[in-house]
Amino acid sequence: MECINHEVQAKGICNNCGKGLCSDCIQFTPSNKLSCSEECTSEITIRETVVSQTLNKTKNSALSGAYGSYVLGAIFIWFGFYTKISELQLFTITVGVGMLAMGAFFHYAAKSKSKQS
Repeated sequence: MECINHEVQAKGICNNCGKGLCSDCIQFTPSNKLSCSEECTSEITIRETVVSQTLNKTKNSALSGAYGSYVLGAIFIWFGFYTKISELQLFTITVGVGMLAMGAFFHYAAKSKSKQS
């Protein structure tokens, strides 16, 4: 692959448009990625911002799900212990334990998302 501006062998490829770049044409984004122009640098920066915001929202959603599951699990377990209907006791306690397990899963997922960002 040749450089888009010079007839020499390309040393890198723009992360946005895929054009070949020689060592004289290479520009770096703030995150140290290769780009061929200010427009491509801007596009790469915007894309990285969107990805970062999406990961943050995903983490927050998982935490909300975890806390909601913990609360519902506790309510189901409490109701299971204080109800007088034996068939209902087993069902509500089982659902409560399942909700607590689901909360733990969401909590783990949120923690792993925060390590990625």
